[in-house]
Amino acid sequence: MSRPIPLTTASTSLAASSSLSAAPRSSARPSSPNLPNEIIGMIINEVGARGSSLEKGRQRRTLARLCLVSKSALHFARPHLYRKIMMKQDRRDYESDGFDVCSRLHFPVVVTNPSLAALVRSIHIDAHRDSALVPMFVEVLLGVCPAADTLNATLNHGRNEDPSRANAEELQRVIRAGGRRLRRAILWNTEGWFEPGFSAMLAALDSMEELVLFVRGDPPLISPDAPPPTFRLRKLHLEYDTHDVSFLLHLLASSSTTLQIFNVACLTEHINLSPFGQLTQVEIYCQAPEEDGIPIFSTLATIPNLEHLTIPNQNDFEDITLIEFDCRPLDEARVLHHLSPSLKSLRETEWLSLSSHYILEVLRDPSVLPNLQELEVGFRVCAGNTTPYFSGRSMPEVEGIRLAAEARGVRVLQGGRSSWEELIAWDGEGSIIDD
Repeated sequence: MSRPIPLTTASTSLAASSSLSAAPRSSARPSSPNLPNEIIGMIINEVGARGSSLEKGRQRRTLARLCLVSKSALHFARPHLYRKIMMKQDRRDYESDGFDVCSRLHFPVVVTNPSLAALVRSIHIDAHRDSALVPMFVEVLLGVCPAADTLNATLNHGRNEDPSRANAEELQRVIRAGGRRLRRAILWNTEGWFEPGFSAMLAALDSMEELVLFVRGDPPLISPDAPPPTFRLRKLHLEYDTHDVSFLLHLLASSSTTLQIFNVACLTEHINLSPFGQLTQVEIYCQAPEEDGIPIFSTLATIPNLEHLTIPNQNDFEDITLIEFDCRPLDEARVLHHLSPSLKSLRETEWLSLSSHYILEVLRDPSVLPNLQELEVGFRVCAGNTTPYFSGRSMPEVEGIRLAAEARGVRVLQGGRSSWEELIAWDGEGSIIDD
C-alpha cells in the first residue's frame, strides 16, 4: 500500500512550482549560434563571391550588414565589401555632381583609412558626364590602394573645349606613372588614344595579363620606332572602328606563349596565329560576312589548339535577320574542314553565312571536327523552301541539323531569336520571325 503524501508537503511542492512558473523571463538576448570560423567564412565567402546570384546592390548591402554581426563575421565580410571601389555617376541625376550615394560614401572612407584601402583589389571609374574627373580619381586611388591590380576606366566627353584628347593624355600619364602593378585593365575611350603617350603607357604595364580596349574611332598610329610592350597577355579583347592589323600585332608582340583568350571586333586581313600554342578560346565579331569571312576563317585555321569559337555578328540584331548572305564562298572554301580538330564548341549565333547544307555535311562526317561537343547556329526560319545558298533556314533544314547533331552526340544550342519550342510549334505556313 502506498503511503499518503502529507498535505503540507504537497502544498509546499505546489507553491514552489507556481513560483517558478511565475518568475519573470530574462530580458537578455539569446546567444548566437557558436559556429566554427571555418563555417562562418564559407557562408560569407559564398555571399561575396564574384559569381554570386545576388544582385550587386543587394550583395553589397548584405556584406555591410554582416560586418555588424560579430568580429568573426567582420573578419570575413570586410575584404569582400572593399574588394572593389566604384566611382560612378548616375546618368539620371543632373542636379548634383551625379555620383551615386555609394560612390560618395565609399571614396572618402577608403582614401582616409589605409587599412581599408589595403583591401581594394579593383578600381572602377565611370564619370561619363565629366571625363576630366577620371584621371584624378585613378591617380588618387592607385596611390592609396597598394594591392589594387585591376582598373576599369571609362573616358567619355568632358565639358571643356577639345576635352577628349586632353583627358586621354592625362589618363595615359596617370596609368604610366602608377599602373605598373596592374594585371587587368578595361579601358573605354570614345575618341581614341594618342601617341606618343599610348606606347609609353603600354610599355609601363609590364605586369598586364588581361587587357580590354574599347576605342570609338581609329586606333592610335603606333610609331615604327616604338618598342613593343613586354607584357605577356593571357586575355586580349580589342574593339575599335577601323581594323588595323599592325596595331593588333603590336599588342601581341610578347604574348605568343601565354595568350589563351582572344576577342576581337573584326579581322579584314589574314594573320598567322600558329605561334600562339596556348590560345584555346576565340571570339571574332563580323560586320560583313561576305567580305570578311574568308580572312577570318583563314586566320582561325592557323590556331593549332583552338577549343572554343564564337562568331557573332556586330550589326544590330534586329536588322541582321533581314539580310541574306551568299554562303557559297565559305561553303566552297570548306572553312570548317580546316579548323583545328581540337575544337569542342562552335557558336555561330546570329551570323548566318554557313549554309544548312554545309553544316549538315560537317555533322555527318565524324572525321571533321572529331571532338565537337556543342554547336550553336543562327536560325532564321523562313517559310517554304529557301534559296539553297543563301542564309535563312526552312523548318526541314532546322530539324535535319538537330537530328544529325544528336546522332553524332553533339549538343545543339538555339541561336538567333527563336527557341527550340517555337521551332517545334511552327505550323509551316509562315515564318515565326520574318512576319
